[in-house]
Amino acid sequence: MQQNLSLQTKRNRHIRDRIQKKLLSSGTTDRYIQHCVSENKNKITSGSSNLCFEKHHIIPRFLGGADDPENIAFLTPRQHALVHLFRYLEFGDENDLRAYILRTATLDVDLSSHGKRMAEYNRQVGNTFWNSEFQSEQGKKGGQKGGSANTPLQQEAHSRVGTKWGPIVGLENQSQALRDVLSQIMVFYHEGENVKVEIPVCKTAAEVFDCLNSKLVVLGKEHLFSKEMAKKAKGGGPMYGLIRGSKKRIYGWSIIDRRSPPET
Repeated sequence: MQQNLSLQTKRNRHIRDRIQKKLLSSGTTDRYIQHCVSENKNKITSGSSNLCFEKHHIIPRFLGGADDPENIAFLTPRQHALVHLFRYLEFGDENDLRAYILRTATLDVDLSSHGKRMAEYNRQVGNTFWNSEFQSEQGKKGGQKGGSANTPLQQEAHSRVGTKWGPIVGLENQSQALRDVLSQIMVFYHEGENVKVEIPVCKTAAEVFDCLNSKLVVLGKEHLFSKEMAKKAKGGGPMYGLIRGSKKRIYGWSIIDRRSPPET
């Protein structure tokens, strides 16, 4: 997501640079609106019945524009989006850029692109998760204080759901690369204390972490990978990289051997 937002930021900066070069001359937006109104009237006269129109305020409402008929132009969704882009290119008003981002998001049938554009718009105006008051209200919905302070009954319910459905969803979402490495026997080696631990084939990375911890408990070496460390590793992080092979050594651990299990 951060990469997409960065691309959007670069795009906005590019537009601003073009504004400084006076890409659009004065009056361009008004001329485009007049062209659209005339074109739409001709299409309706010629019998086009599949047109959908939206109200556009010629003087925007954020500048005090009224709902009077003389301040309203009926435009198609595409025209409406372009008008705000042209206004931004002509006048440099950030409100028009936000309106353009919002409108293009509503026009785009690609839901992933829609989400990215809406996120960029909300980030700019401070909506939803970029608004601290909104976050606070959402947290309170979970209990008297919200968040980690939810009631014990809610915590218990969340735990039951996670225990039942979490592994199912996790297995379905596993990448093929992770499945491939989990199908092998792995030998973990701790260089600092010269400890080797062989981990059998596991269904999930979480099972690998639990197995490593349990074997170290038997060896009296639990401090090398405690239960707390295993719990933290399940939440994601460098230990996953060690299993996949993208990390060579983590917390003193490395994987010195990977092999397929013997055929039965």
